[in-house]
Amino acid sequence: MQFINYWEQQNGEIILDSLDIHTPFGENYEKGTFYTQKQYKSVVIYFRNNYLLETINKHADTKILVLYGEGHRKDFKKRLKMSKN
Repeated sequence: MQFINYWEQQNGEIILDSLDIHTPFGENYEKGTFYTQKQYKSVVIYFRNNYLLETINKHADTKILVLYGEGHRKDFKKRLKMSKN
């Protein structure tokens, strides 16, 4: 829910149409792209990386394994280094 709220703060309310509502989970979704690359990076990459960084910084352990997609690596590594300084 936090992710959706953040998306809507940045880009406006998500309005579902009949394709969104009636497409079963197992079927291909043929709506096309509904966001820009800038929106994707600012919300998907930034939001998820910040959330992970906050979680790591709150944790007492000094060794933490993170399994994350390649698209997050560069931004997350930069943020992690900045948070340690």
